[in-house]
Amino acid sequence: MRENKIIMISGANSGIGHACIKYFLEKSFHVIALDINNNNLIDYMKADVPLKVVQIDLSNSEAIHDLFTQLDLEKLCPDILINAAGIRE
Repeated sequence: MRENKIIMISGANSGIGHACIKYFLEKSFHVIALDINNNNLIDYMKADVPLKVVQIDLSNSEAIHDLFTQLDLEKLCPDILINAAGIRE
């Protein structure tokens, strides 16, 4: 079993998702942050933290398939998924 768990968080740019990123990075988890917009994640992206930011539209099934293909290639397998994405109108 890996020592550092990988957590994937949708809706990472704001609200509950953004708060979860802050919390889990402080606890030294590796975080995969998913959101259609990443403007509130720029400071984290510049910091030396175990964070992978993926700009993705989760309503696009092809984009989701591509995401998991890429994660597989990078040998990143999330241990925990936090779904905090909202619905965009």
